Amino acid sequence: MISALLQALFVLLGLVVSYEDWKERKIRNRWILAGLGLCAAFLTFFLVNSALGYGGVRLASNYDEAVLLDIGHYYMPWGYYARLALHAALSFACAYALWRYSVWPAGDAKLFIVFALILPLVNPNLPGFPRMLFVVMLINIFVPAGLILSVETLVRLAARAPILARTDWRKEAHAWLDAARVRLIDHWPHRYNLLALSVNLFAFFTLFRFGQRWLLGAAAGPAGRLLVFSGLILVWSPVQRLLCNRILSACALCGLAAAALAAAFLRGVDVLAWIRLGVAMMFNFGMLLSVARVALGALAERQSLASVPADEVHAGMILAEPTWQVLRREPRLAQQLGASYCDGLTADEAQAVKSWLVLDGSRDKLAQCRFYRAVPFAAWIFLGCVLTLHCRSTIIHAAFPAARSLLRQARGAAPWWSL
Repeated sequence: MISALLQALFVLLGLVVSYEDWKERKIRNRWILAGLGLCAAFLTFFLVNSALGYGGVRLASNYDEAVLLDIGHYYMPWGYYARLALHAALSFACAYALWRYSVWPAGDAKLFIVFALILPLVNPNLPGFPRMLFVVMLINIFVPAGLILSVETLVRLAARAPILARTDWRKEAHAWLDAARVRLIDHWPHRYNLLALSVNLFAFFTLFRFGQRWLLGAAAGPAGRLLVFSGLILVWSPVQRLLCNRILSACALCGLAAAALAAAFLRGVDVLAWIRLGVAMMFNFGMLLSVARVALGALAERQSLASVPADEVHAGMILAEPTWQVLRREPRLAQQLGASYCDGLTADEAQAVKSWLVLDGSRDKLAQCRFYRAVPFAAWIFLGCVLTLHCRSTIIHAAFPAARSLLRQARGAAPWWSL
């Protein structure tokens, strides 16, 4: 009864927020507060119910009323609340990391936290709870969104096929090579810091491989590594500065060399395999850190506007990096523009940019710069949470039986030429 009521309120909240985000490109804080209030109310009920149940107190007069009201008949063990706190902390860390690295705006990150708190209250037996439930949710959120957006991108590419056929690809290749050369030149003065970063990361992941089972217990393996990668991403800015320290890098290199020699001669450890595993973890971490941002950036580039009239500048519009740099160099705007996040321009920032474009006659400066259209994502977050509740696994695992069935049917079907 209680779970069904909470699930109905969750669906209602998700539909309202998704519709408003789709229509107005904004998730209002009042819905976030309503969701947090909903969580607090039902969590309080569960805590009271657990206290009554452990104390042997029955408020219902008979078994049927107890089952109907969920009072004193079914109650959560105290360990459930510790697991819920761990899940809440992991979900918050994940949402903060996605906001900090401009994957989600603040509204989407807050909505993810609210829904992550609601799901284990609706069903405490969801897969991965408490350590990996947030990962299951992310897979169910991003996989359907990625598939649909990929199909949309392919349709757009197909529509542009005549233009692509006339493109001078040799010239495009030269442009890409020039861009790579410029990036290499920009990073060349920092080559020793980047080398120190690589050595320190390798040392960290090597130590982690030896201690992962002790640190993570049952979460060791791919799931445990994903947890560690997510934690590193969360604190990457201060950690990166530390890992670029050359003295720390020299100490780590000497320690690794000594450990490798001792392991090879005393224990017969395959040092080359040890190095390959460390490099593989570095590569996987780099892929996790960069692929999502690159993919989302490419998608945003596809959906961008080459130029925007002054009257179309509005709150929530996301500035591309070149545009941001142009605006930040303007004396009138430098003090009015805050930090660059994927939440887009605030109302005051949008008005300042609009005034600068109109009053200063500066439209030509933005002729080659880009503004990105914001993609409303609340509906995808809601859909992913619904899939997590009802599939009881990731959408990828849920699709395996259907895919195998279709494959068996395809293999057993008669060839088309025999029909």
